[in-house]
Amino acid sequence: MFYIFSFVRLNTKLKIAFHTNNTIQNLLKNKVQISDKYAALGVYKLTCPDCKKAYVGQTGRSFSTRFNEHKLAFRNNSHTSKFTQHLIEHTHSFGTIHDTVQILHNHKKSAHLKTLERYHINAEYANNNHLNDSHTIVPNAIFDTLLKNPLSINTPPPTTIPQTVTPPNTLTLAPCYTPATKPVLRSSRTHAQEPRTQFHQQILDTITTNCT
Repeated sequence: MFYIFSFVRLNTKLKIAFHTNNTIQNLLKNKVQISDKYAALGVYKLTCPDCKKAYVGQTGRSFSTRFNEHKLAFRNNSHTSKFTQHLIEHTHSFGTIHDTVQILHNHKKSAHLKTLERYHINAEYANNNHLNDSHTIVPNAIFDTLLKNPLSINTPPPTTIPQTVTPPNTLTLAPCYTPATKPVLRSSRTHAQEPRTQFHQQILDTITTNCT
């Protein structure tokens, strides 16, 4: 393969370019759709029903299993979860899974999952709305750039609305003109198409006189 590239580069004017879809923007998009969304795994967000503060986490098990673990920690008055610790310390309520859990990304357990989690933690931190540990918040210039353009993540491209083109002004026809009738072209010498008049007779008389 290397020799082919070298031959093309040295003997032609063609330039070889490489393109990849493995970009950060594509990696941060949520592409997986599952009928039972709580049976999937990935990155999730728990929102406090009372103050709307948010906790972002990841799980290699189902979202419903992880939610029940947070719920059990709340019932046992345990601080093993930052989310339940916040609820207990501020005597806030624990909502249902539908009111509390927001699925941010469906993704299998991997290093990529950790990157997705950190991205959304940074997003909540930027809004001063996070409940995560401070050590999980690491400055990241790439995340900051993406957060300035949130439409590029999980949002389809905007629909292009066709512009209505107004036709140019057309020539206004005279009121006496109708499409079924062809306009009559008249010469500046109107007598050329009129019946024989006194003017014609004078010309004929002059010609006859000159010829005789």
